[in-house]
Amino acid sequence: MKGLFIAAILCLSTQPLLSHAATEINSSYQGSLVRLGSISVSGGTIDELTQKLSASADKYDADYFRITSMNTSSRGYATATLYNTAVRDL
Repeated sequence: MKGLFIAAILCLSTQPLLSHAATEINSSYQGSLVRLGSISVSGGTIDELTQKLSASADKYDADYFRITSMNTSSRGYATATLYNTAVRDL
């Protein structure tokens, strides 16, 4: 029972670390958000590039990202604009 209790506490203590993930949005939603900047990634398929953009957006603590360009010929390359719902210190 004690082991189960400790495992439950460990799971709950890591929840805040895993709960933030940037969400992909389209251009109609960006008007109500604060623009943070742009990012780019390379290497991969459409899904891999989208996952890389999401991971990169998470590193900048962005709430949302909008893909602005994607090219899957050769190695693949994509760019995105980052947004937050409110101004934050980075």
